[in-house]
Amino acid sequence: MEESEGTLKLVNRGIVIVKPKQPFVDWLNQALALSPPLSLEETRHDCSAFLVPDSLDDAEEILEFLEPIKHLLLEMELESWTDDQALWPAERSPELVGAWLDIEAHSMIYDLVDEPLEWQEELPPTVGTPDAPLYQLKVTLRDSKPPIWRRLLVRSDMTLAGLHEVIQGAMGWQNDHLHQFIVGQTYYGEPSPDNYDDIQDDIQDDRAVTLDQIAPGEGSRFDYEYDFGDSWRHLLVVEKVLAPVPGMEPPVCLTGRRACPPEDVGGIWGYVGFLEAMRNPAHEEHDSYVEWIGGEFDPEAFDLEDINQGLRAWRRR
Repeated sequence: MEESEGTLKLVNRGIVIVKPKQPFVDWLNQALALSPPLSLEETRHDCSAFLVPDSLDDAEEILEFLEPIKHLLLEMELESWTDDQALWPAERSPELVGAWLDIEAHSMIYDLVDEPLEWQEELPPTVGTPDAPLYQLKVTLRDSKPPIWRRLLVRSDMTLAGLHEVIQGAMGWQNDHLHQFIVGQTYYGEPSPDNYDDIQDDIQDDRAVTLDQIAPGEGSRFDYEYDFGDSWRHLLVVEKVLAPVPGMEPPVCLTGRRACPPEDVGGIWGYVGFLEAMRNPAHEEHDSYVEWIGGEFDPEAFDLEDINQGLRAWRRR
């Protein structure tokens, strides 16, 4: 890395940025039956970038360097949207790459961060792999009466970090607080001393651990806790282990009952008090809760299609 003026450092690499074109978006919407369909602008909002050797002096040389491996760029772009290769175009020719992708090449990269670059360890795929067995999981909010629950279908080898986001989407949480999985005396979450302070010094990285490593089969049980203040504890049970289904892209919510409690309501007992106040116009906290929640609240509401639409959006990020 070469020093430049001020705090800028010139990195000894070139860079390639890959952006989908409209034909790629058309294929994507049709192949994945997306509803509502994605726009070109949405697919180009956050694009893939690749570092290339610094020995390539300009954009023309970089594009020449890429010529024999252009199909790999297309395959990586396809995989970022769906790992079901049966849906991919059978022939990933240079002509198709040119029609589907804009490839921008730049020969100069500056580093604005005054810290050394670090290589990240390769982590398991967040959503799992297509040939992995499927787990039918029941997620139940502990102490909720009547019970608030969701039944999910997920890949057994998805990461716990991915499962955290699936639970958030399926239950209806907003992902505004810390979380952890609890398996016996072992805790999994985001290991960050700045975030956790003294709450958990020995938490394991949930990005590096897969579901089947902590729940090896049918009947496995463990806990998921969200928001250490309100302490929303969820019981997770592996109800069934199923063979992968061709064409199906988990995660999917199969069914469930009742609405997610509001964030920051004070945990399960705060939620009980909230419902009592909402049901009784004469309750001293009724008006303040109505104003806080923004109107009415139906504890029996459950919209399966809305949940799965959100999970599909998460899966294709």
